[in-house]
Amino acid sequence: MRFELTKEQYDSALAQIEDNASFETSRKIAKSGKRLPEMTQAMSLKPGLLNIMDNVGRVIYPGGKLDPVLAEKIIILISELNSCQFCAGIHTDEIVKGLGVNSSEKTTPTNDREKAALAYAKQVTIDANKIPDEMFDALKDHFSDEEIVEITFHASFMNCLNRFNNALRVTYNDDYPES
Repeated sequence: MRFELTKEQYDSALAQIEDNASFETSRKIAKSGKRLPEMTQAMSLKPGLLNIMDNVGRVIYPGGKLDPVLAEKIIILISELNSCQFCAGIHTDEIVKGLGVNSSEKTTPTNDREKAALAYAKQVTIDANKIPDEMFDALKDHFSDEEIVEITFHASFMNCLNRFNNALRVTYNDDYPES
Protein backbone atom coordinates (compact mmCIF):
# COMPACT_ATOMS: atom_id res chain seq x y z
CA MET A 1 0.00 0.00 0.00
CA ARG A 2 1.21 3.48 -0.75
CA PHE A 3 0.52 4.61 2.85
CA GLU A 4 1.74 3.46 6.21
CA LEU A 5 -0.64 4.37 8.99
CA THR A 6 0.67 5.80 12.23
CA LYS A 7 -0.43 4.10 15.44
CA GLU A 8 -3.00 6.87 15.96
CA GLN A 9 -4.37 6.45 12.43
CA TYR A 10 -4.53 2.67 12.82
CA ASP A 11 -6.33 2.97 16.16
CA SER A 12 -8.75 5.38 14.48
CA ALA A 13 -9.39 2.81 11.74
CA LEU A 14 -10.20 0.18 14.38
CA ALA A 15 -12.57 2.59 16.13
CA GLN A 16 -14.32 3.47 12.86
CA ILE A 17 -15.28 -0.16 12.18
CA GLU A 18 -16.08 -1.15 15.76
CA ASP A 19 -19.88 -1.11 15.30
CA ASN A 20 -19.90 -1.23 11.51
CA ALA A 21 -21.77 -4.36 10.36
CA SER A 22 -20.18 -4.33 6.92
CA PHE A 23 -16.69 -4.71 8.37
CA GLU A 24 -17.25 -7.91 10.35
CA THR A 25 -14.51 -9.68 8.38
CA SER A 26 -12.07 -6.83 9.05
CA ARG A 27 -12.83 -7.02 12.78
CA LYS A 28 -12.26 -10.80 12.76
CA ILE A 29 -8.92 -10.27 11.06
CA ALA A 30 -7.86 -7.67 13.63
CA LYS A 31 -9.03 -9.85 16.53
CA SER A 32 -6.96 -12.74 15.16
CA GLY A 33 -3.85 -10.61 15.68
CA LYS A 34 -3.35 -9.57 12.06
CA ARG A 35 -3.47 -6.02 10.77
CA LEU A 36 -6.66 -4.71 9.25
CA PRO A 37 -6.97 -5.30 5.52
CA GLU A 38 -5.17 -2.60 3.58
CA MET A 39 -8.37 -1.36 1.91
CA THR A 40 -9.91 -0.71 5.33
CA GLN A 41 -6.75 1.08 6.44
CA ALA A 42 -6.66 3.26 3.33
CA MET A 43 -10.34 4.20 3.53
CA SER A 44 -10.00 5.10 7.20
CA LEU A 45 -7.76 8.02 6.22
CA LYS A 46 -10.80 9.87 4.82
CA PRO A 47 -13.33 10.32 7.63
CA GLY A 48 -16.78 9.13 6.62
CA LEU A 49 -15.66 6.83 3.82
CA LEU A 50 -16.05 3.69 5.93
CA ASN A 51 -19.57 4.86 6.85
CA ILE A 52 -20.38 5.05 3.13
CA MET A 53 -19.11 1.50 2.76
CA ASP A 54 -21.33 0.43 5.67
CA ASN A 55 -24.39 2.03 4.07
CA VAL A 56 -23.65 0.30 0.77
CA GLY A 57 -23.21 -2.94 2.66
CA ARG A 58 -26.57 -2.68 4.36
CA VAL A 59 -28.33 -2.17 1.02
CA ILE A 60 -26.24 -4.24 -1.40
CA TYR A 61 -23.48 -6.35 0.13
CA PRO A 62 -23.68 -8.28 2.38
CA GLY A 63 -27.30 -7.09 2.42
CA GLY A 64 -29.40 -7.13 -0.72
CA LYS A 65 -31.60 -9.62 -2.52
CA LEU A 66 -29.01 -11.45 -4.60
CA ASP A 67 -27.90 -14.92 -3.62
CA PRO A 68 -24.56 -14.52 -1.78
CA VAL A 69 -22.80 -16.94 -4.15
CA LEU A 70 -23.93 -14.96 -7.20
CA ALA A 71 -22.91 -11.68 -5.54
CA GLU A 72 -19.45 -13.11 -4.84
CA LYS A 73 -19.13 -14.44 -8.40
CA ILE A 74 -19.91 -10.96 -9.75
CA ILE A 75 -17.37 -9.37 -7.40
CA ILE A 76 -14.64 -11.86 -8.33
CA LEU A 77 -15.33 -11.65 -12.07
CA ILE A 78 -15.13 -7.84 -12.07
CA SER A 79 -12.06 -7.84 -9.82
CA GLU A 80 -10.24 -10.32 -12.04
CA LEU A 81 -11.13 -8.30 -15.16
CA ASN A 82 -9.65 -5.23 -13.46
CA SER A 83 -6.63 -7.10 -12.06
CA CYS A 84 -7.54 -6.08 -8.51
CA GLN A 85 -5.45 -8.46 -6.44
CA PHE A 86 -7.03 -7.33 -3.16
CA CYS A 87 -10.69 -7.80 -4.10
CA ALA A 88 -10.13 -10.96 -6.13
CA GLY A 89 -8.11 -12.45 -3.27
CA ILE A 90 -10.35 -11.68 -0.34
CA HIS A 91 -13.55 -12.55 -2.21
CA THR A 92 -12.11 -15.81 -3.55
CA ASP A 93 -11.40 -16.72 0.06
CA GLU A 94 -14.96 -15.68 1.00
CA ILE A 95 -16.61 -17.81 -1.70
CA VAL A 96 -14.38 -20.82 -1.00
CA LYS A 97 -13.99 -20.71 2.80
CA GLY A 98 -17.19 -18.87 3.70
CA LEU A 99 -19.66 -20.24 1.14
CA GLY A 100 -18.13 -23.59 0.23
CA VAL A 101 -17.78 -23.06 -3.53
CA ASN A 102 -14.95 -24.88 -5.30
CA SER A 103 -12.28 -22.35 -6.29
CA SER A 104 -12.37 -23.57 -9.90
CA GLU A 105 -16.04 -22.50 -10.06
CA LYS A 106 -15.62 -19.06 -8.50
CA THR A 107 -16.73 -17.25 -11.69
CA THR A 108 -18.38 -20.14 -13.54
CA PRO A 109 -22.14 -19.83 -13.97
CA THR A 110 -24.01 -22.90 -12.78
CA ASN A 111 -27.35 -22.00 -14.39
CA ASP A 112 -28.94 -19.62 -16.91
CA ARG A 113 -29.66 -17.07 -14.19
CA GLU A 114 -25.99 -16.81 -13.19
CA LYS A 115 -24.95 -16.87 -16.84
CA ALA A 116 -27.14 -13.84 -17.62
CA ALA A 117 -25.96 -11.92 -14.55
CA LEU A 118 -22.26 -12.59 -15.10
CA ALA A 119 -22.39 -11.75 -18.82
CA TYR A 120 -24.15 -8.49 -18.00
CA ALA A 121 -21.75 -7.57 -15.18
CA LYS A 122 -18.81 -8.25 -17.49
CA GLN A 123 -20.27 -5.98 -20.18
CA VAL A 124 -20.91 -3.23 -17.62
CA THR A 125 -17.18 -3.41 -16.87
CA ILE A 126 -16.00 -3.57 -20.47
CA ASP A 127 -18.33 -0.91 -21.92
CA ALA A 128 -21.62 -0.03 -20.24
CA ASN A 129 -22.64 1.98 -23.30
CA LYS A 130 -22.73 -1.15 -25.45
CA ILE A 131 -25.08 -3.49 -23.63
CA PRO A 132 -27.12 -5.26 -26.31
CA ASP A 133 -30.90 -5.38 -25.89
CA GLU A 134 -30.73 -9.18 -26.11
CA MET A 135 -28.39 -9.28 -23.12
CA PHE A 136 -30.68 -7.05 -21.08
CA ASP A 137 -33.73 -9.08 -22.13
CA ALA A 138 -31.98 -12.26 -20.94
CA LEU A 139 -31.36 -10.54 -17.63
CA LYS A 140 -35.04 -9.56 -17.35
CA ASP A 141 -36.02 -13.19 -17.95
CA HIS A 142 -34.35 -14.15 -14.67
CA PHE A 143 -34.32 -11.07 -12.42
CA SER A 144 -36.69 -8.43 -11.12
CA ASP A 145 -36.01 -4.77 -11.87
CA GLU A 146 -34.76 -4.34 -8.30
CA GLU A 147 -32.34 -7.24 -8.71
CA ILE A 148 -31.09 -5.83 -12.03
CA VAL A 149 -30.38 -2.52 -10.33
CA GLU A 150 -28.52 -4.43 -7.61
CA ILE A 151 -26.45 -6.38 -10.18
CA THR A 152 -25.67 -3.13 -12.01
CA PHE A 153 -24.63 -1.42 -8.79
CA HIS A 154 -22.49 -4.40 -7.77
CA ALA A 155 -20.61 -4.30 -11.05
CA SER A 156 -20.26 -0.52 -11.04
CA PHE A 157 -19.23 -0.27 -7.40
CA MET A 158 -16.67 -3.04 -7.77
CA ASN A 159 -15.15 -1.16 -10.69
CA CYS A 160 -14.80 1.84 -8.36
CA LEU A 161 -13.27 -0.20 -5.53
CA ASN A 162 -10.92 -2.04 -7.88
CA ARG A 163 -9.59 1.25 -9.21
CA PHE A 164 -9.26 2.65 -5.69
CA ASN A 165 -7.25 -0.39 -4.59
CA ASN A 166 -5.14 -0.58 -7.73
CA ALA A 167 -4.24 3.13 -7.66
CA LEU A 168 -3.18 2.93 -4.01
CA ARG A 169 -1.45 -0.45 -4.46
CA VAL A 170 -3.68 -2.03 -1.86
CA THR A 171 -2.84 -5.72 -1.66
CA TYR A 172 -4.40 -8.78 -0.14
CA ASN A 173 -2.07 -10.56 2.23
CA ASP A 174 -4.05 -13.77 2.73
CA ASP A 175 -5.56 -12.34 5.87
CA TYR A 176 -9.06 -13.79 5.51
CA PRO A 177 -9.96 -15.53 8.78
CA GLU A 178 -10.75 -19.23 8.81
CA SER A 179 -14.44 -19.82 9.50
